[in-house]
Amino acid sequence: MTLPETREAIATSDIGHVDVLTWHACLMSMAEVAYELRTVCDYMTSCQFTMPMENILAADLWLGWLKDNQSAATDAYAHKVVESVITRAQFKQKTTHYAMIKMSEMQNLGAAIGNFGNILVQEGGANWGEVLNAWNSTHSTNLDNPKYVDIREFTNQIQAQPNLANSNLINQNAVAVRNALNAAVPFTDTYFQTPDQPVPRGGLNVYMPWQLDQFLPDSVSYSSLQWRATNWHAFISTFVRNNGGGQDPVGACCYNNNTECAEGATQAACQALAGVWHQGQTCAQAGCVGGGGECVVPCTNPHPIALNTPFGCAIPAEGQVTWLSLHLTFPAVYRFQLSSAPGNDFDFRSFATDCNTDVNCFGEAVGDEDVTCGGEDPGSIDLRIGILAFTGSGNFTFLVTQVSVTDEDTHEIAVK
Repeated sequence: MTLPETREAIATSDIGHVDVLTWHACLMSMAEVAYELRTVCDYMTSCQFTMPMENILAADLWLGWLKDNQSAATDAYAHKVVESVITRAQFKQKTTHYAMIKMSEMQNLGAAIGNFGNILVQEGGANWGEVLNAWNSTHSTNLDNPKYVDIREFTNQIQAQPNLANSNLINQNAVAVRNALNAAVPFTDTYFQTPDQPVPRGGLNVYMPWQLDQFLPDSVSYSSLQWRATNWHAFISTFVRNNGGGQDPVGACCYNNNTECAEGATQAACQALAGVWHQGQTCAQAGCVGGGGECVVPCTNPHPIALNTPFGCAIPAEGQVTWLSLHLTFPAVYRFQLSSAPGNDFDFRSFATDCNTDVNCFGEAVGDEDVTCGGEDPGSIDLRIGILAFTGSGNFTFLVTQVSVTDEDTHEIAVK
């Protein structure tokens, strides 16, 4: 059932309106959800995280309280629901978040967020990289969906950017969003079970994908929500296009009961390992026990490989990248071959030692890769080669060999 269908079902039912709508589902504490349902309930209780598989709704606690307090005000009842969920999560040792949303304030919050997005488009100018940095800096855990951002934290991070912080309009509207959020979220609470690290939670997320191919499939259904009136979708469209589609943030992933660690892991890859993700951190910074022997390593600490010698290891999850280093001399032409299991699609791309300068030697075909790259001028280069598990996971083999015949379709390597 879609959100518009949910709203219509309540509105056309015999009761037509509910006092408290309680969600026992993942990631429902969204501004878009509350905005859509703002006319059919007084309060909504919901979670910003993915909720544990084990039931922590604690209906026995808050229903028992309601039985003994039948004359209690609606807001007191909604508050009790949140308290009960956190109490049960703590007892079952499950990390979670839960909040109560005052639906009569959602119209104001939607307007404030819409204005904030419009101002970012208007004032962002050459500083869209700072908007992306604010997105990257917004606290995220392995229980979050990276396409959703905490509203309070995102506005704080926008104001922490060196150039954006100089705009009076951006500062004014960031504060206006937080004031409206305070009114819309009377109570929010979290419980973090060790080793999960506490992060701030403002009570509501908002949809903010960072890649165009994420936004396009959602854009039609997203624009059909009443949230369209806020014009936030126009900000998202501008954001993903100005950042060239964006890049997945990476960090350390502690998994296997904190005994192993993968560095340079995306959040999705860490979720696939059932691990705890630490955005922007190394294994040492995250405090993982493992690390150092993993296939997945960062560009700053690549696996050294040798010419004419196959290199292989296993990338544990789709979306992860591992890095190799190789020294080549010129003039010469080299053949780059990458193979993995049937059904997988592993790609590679080469960079200079700064891990940023693309030397235009890559393989991004569907399936195995087999390309030639070379340079005509005398010299040498130390390459950093990123191997991406674009589709699938598991073992791969990478081989670079020197060939003697220059092919006119050869990719070019800029010798530094």
